[in-house]
Amino acid sequence: KMRGSYQRCKYCGGEELKVNRANETIQCESCDHILEERYNDYRIMPIFIERESPFYAVTDDALSSLKFEEPIPDDPFQPCGFITAFSQISVQQLGAFTLTARTFPGELADLERMLTDFNL
Repeated sequence: KMRGSYQRCKYCGGEELKVNRANETIQCESCDHILEERYNDYRIMPIFIERESPFYAVTDDALSSLKFEEPIPDDPFQPCGFITAFSQISVQQLGAFTLTARTFPGELADLERMLTDFNL
């Protein structure tokens, strides 16, 4: 079972590795050495999205009385008038949350742990 980039401890060969989520380290349960540290970078990346929304307008057909002397039978558009469609494009800025992780050897964190154990 792989924890971080290790399958076993490089100091004692133990295979019981634990992930400490509080300080983001990989630690051997047999000898307590810290093998790896991980730093997570949270970023917000701006992205722009174009949205197209139609806008419909219906207006009276004032010229239809001049073109046609009598209504055309069964004309579905005669009572409506002109139907016009406009298109509106709006640009919205949204944030995309990204997470990147960097890993480092655990020697420095292991030294910090030992200094803390000795109250130095």
